[in-house]
Amino acid sequence: MAAEISVCQSILFELIAVVMLPLILGVDGIWVSVDAANVAAVILSVYFWKRYQPRYGY
Repeated sequence: MAAEISVCQSILFELIAVVMLPLILGVDGIWVSVDAANVAAVILSVYFWKRYQPRYGY
């Protein structure tokens, strides 16, 4: 799971944010894209945590 979260954060989420946010926010969207990718990675981490909580018991 850690590998999936890392790849999504550094490649997938970052790419989507860099493409989409400048359309909405202009040049500032490029700067915000790093934070947006981190927020998306946290959301994905919480999803995995809740989904696999019964299996791993945490």
